[in-house]
Amino acid sequence: MITRDELKKNRLFREFSGQELDMVRIVVDEGIYDDGRLIIKEGGPGERLYLIDAGKCSVTTQISGAGTEEIKLLGEGDFFGEMSLIEAAPVSATVYARGRCRLLWIDRKAFDRLIAEDMPVANKLLKAIILTLCERARDTTAKIEGYYKMSQF
Repeated sequence: MITRDELKKNRLFREFSGQELDMVRIVVDEGIYDDGRLIIKEGGPGERLYLIDAGKCSVTTQISGAGTEEIKLLGEGDFFGEMSLIEAAPVSATVYARGRCRLLWIDRKAFDRLIAEDMPVANKLLKAIILTLCERARDTTAKIEGYYKMSQF
């Protein structure tokens, strides 16, 4: 079984109490992904929230006329897959293992149950997700500004 310390390494659970971590521990699964292995595919169904326990994952997207672009390289303590669980929409990017990595995950039913059954857990979990989405939006804006500035030369 996943330990409290393993969960606490992930930014989603840093503010969780021991009792709250125990609620999460019972619904988390784990797996090892070798270098280059596809984890989720853009446009596919989003069925899990993934937590990176060790290693790195490359987040990519298809850009019409330009090919595949790496959006972000995620590492230990990061997570992905949250958007498709929250909005019940297809996955917005493709994610591959970059090197060997260990992932933990919470499937859709368990995620929904955590959100529905305990308000403090739901508040902490959703706040951590929102803060991360804000950070990612700021990073994306900075990239777009950089591309725009480069195109002016």
